Amino acid sequence: MKYEYMKESEQMLQYFQFPKFLLKLRISQTAKFLYMILYDRARISRKNSWIDKYGNVYLIFPIEELSVQIDKCKSSVKTALKELDDAAPSKVTEKYKSNKYHEVNYCYGEGESL
Repeated sequence: MKYEYMKESEQMLQYFQFPKFLLKLRISQTAKFLYMILYDRARISRKNSWIDKYGNVYLIFPIEELSVQIDKCKSSVKTALKELDDAAPSKVTEKYKSNKYHEVNYCYGEGESL
């Protein structure tokens, strides 16, 4: 069997961070994966100074796009968002705009940072 080894000159793969507190939450894998997507987007929002008048990082993520990103239907995405809100209300707060867009004020958990 032939193995391919990483070379020093190769670029590192991009990856999502998986916060450890997610392991303790009794939520679906879809909700955990969705959190990682939102966390990644929140880091980009912070870098681009998407800060509301209260100093909180926010992001706008169309439900349709979330659905495509995690390869789930819109209903599954909404269910996962509700799971996150119910299981960790201090982590993600959400509001729907015309049921098409999802705006998230991102709050990170204890020991986490963007």
